[in-house]
Amino acid sequence: MIGLNSQTELSKSILFFSLLRHFGGAIVIYFYPLMSSYFLWHFFVALGETLNRKHLSWGRLATEKTHVVFSWSELRSVLRSVGLVSVAVWLGAITTQLDRSILSQMVSIEDFGLYSLASSIALGLLQLIYPVIQAYTPLLIKAKQDPTRFRQTNLHLFCSTFGLMLLIFVSFLFFGRSALAIWLQNAGASASVYQVLVILILGTLLNSLYNVGYLNWLIFDRVKTMVLTNVLSVCFCIFATPLLIKEHGITGAAYGWLFTNVLGFVLSTGWIFELKKQRSQCSRKE
Repeated sequence: MIGLNSQTELSKSILFFSLLRHFGGAIVIYFYPLMSSYFLWHFFVALGETLNRKHLSWGRLATEKTHVVFSWSELRSVLRSVGLVSVAVWLGAITTQLDRSILSQMVSIEDFGLYSLASSIALGLLQLIYPVIQAYTPLLIKAKQDPTRFRQTNLHLFCSTFGLMLLIFVSFLFFGRSALAIWLQNAGASASVYQVLVILILGTLLNSLYNVGYLNWLIFDRVKTMVLTNVLSVCFCIFATPLLIKEHGITGAAYGWLFTNVLGFVLSTGWIFELKKQRSQCSRKE
């Protein structure tokens, strides 16, 4: 869809299914606080999104399916890169679910339900950033050969992402407690969800920012760096989250998500130093 300059249709699809997946998931967990309910909901939403993407893609290709011929030689030329990207994506998806998977084995169903509710909301907010990333992707690709324009586009993307997530975070600090109290109709539950959600949203903010680094890695075909970063994030989450849960309960799981994203953000900031290097080189030429 990006290659066909159909970012608008793609962004609409991403936004709709993201809200359905995460905010719908929060409602499902509220009424059925079971891990199986959560995974089943995600499975059927993912299936619907896949079918929708298929419909959109074929509609934009403007060709009959009978005219498409499978070519192993064409596939083989990109198989390695596609395989590594798939591994990176799967590792990223695992990272977003690990805290809940670990938590489900260590706390009561009630506490797990509260945490899953907060986590679904936090991840749902993250999906609001993806349309911004999709919109900037072709601009960065076009600016790849122009260091000045590429630097400016990166900075615009970073500032746009940070500004949007900061607005969401500040709005939650002001209105989140009241909104949760109205929705949950339970003072104890809303207080617990609020405390956890503040930490989770901070982690989500960092996660959204290191998408800028991910995009740069993709553009310059540094897929191995993506895989390595996600492997380190998964390993950190596996070892640190159980210790944090044991010490702090469901708040510890939220800290696990936060610290995992701190690690990912730090590892993804290489693009900032590269932009500084390009800027200094341009200054020398002048």
